Amino acid sequence: MKKLLAAAAVLALAACSHAPASSGEAGPSASGSAETTTQTDEPTDTVTETSAYTRIVATSPETSDMALMLAGPENVAVISASAASPMGQNPELARQVTERLETGINPDAEQILSYNPDLVVMTARFESESGVAEQLRAAGVEVLDFDGHEFDTPELYAAAVEKMGEKLAMPVTAAGLTNDFLGRIAQIDAEVAQVESKKSPAVLELIARGGKVMAMGVNNVVPGLAIRAGATDAGAAAGITRTMPIDAETLLKASPDILFVEDFMGAGLEPFEDLLGNPALADVPAIRDGRVVLLPMNEASSTAGLQMDKGYATIATEVQK
Repeated sequence: MKKLLAAAAVLALAACSHAPASSGEAGPSASGSAETTTQTDEPTDTVTETSAYTRIVATSPETSDMALMLAGPENVAVISASAASPMGQNPELARQVTERLETGINPDAEQILSYNPDLVVMTARFESESGVAEQLRAAGVEVLDFDGHEFDTPELYAAAVEKMGEKLAMPVTAAGLTNDFLGRIAQIDAEVAQVESKKSPAVLELIARGGKVMAMGVNNVVPGLAIRAGATDAGAAAGITRTMPIDAETLLKASPDILFVEDFMGAGLEPFEDLLGNPALADVPAIRDGRVVLLPMNEASSTAGLQMDKGYATIATEVQK
């Protein structure tokens, strides 16, 4: 695992050097226009792309991040408030946008229209959100929507960025970001493939929302990355097939070798202390062996985006430890 540990460190540095928030690739130009200059294969050949939209309203954290990276904050009129938090993917870019939608409350069509958008980008996970998208289209506003599953794997996220890049007339910029990102993911895949005597621990991810601890289903980001690194799904033994509340009895049935725990908005392990401290769970392998691993949400979740490789490196290292 020395190679994989070294790769994790190298990737962390590489991700920092490529981070959209600090690279300036999608930020304001000196003239204030939404121009991004992208280097092509020929050293003297550059492509300058300009966003086709200048009043973008992004209603979810995921779409806020993508719009900021591609169009630049000067062309984004409104974002989800959580995009500006320290645990966001691009907080520096997000903080340049003053109008924000409250996190956890889905805006209605009237509220969105009050910002006079020329494009609305949104994640429509529920029927009510799909209804808002249709109302906006009926009002003559262009809408680019995602159903949320586009953010569950590195490849799906890259495709979502490219989809938005096409909509904004910035395909070269989008391809530059995604090619770099997928290259970092491929490097971790290669390091995992080279590990001798691969391990296959059973893993489970816990998250906390609204005072409840929940287990994540196998199709979500962290379980998917863990399985990609060689792990197995501990949730299957306990009937966990989707994101759902979890109690001590269910966790005991799952009996994971590794527990990955989401650090949501910097809350750390505190929301999970009552459950994990239950004496009945003392012999659960992950708890007994001290393999409860905290993962920052901006590195390993659906909102991690182009920083997902950092979380994958951490997960792969733990799985093959």
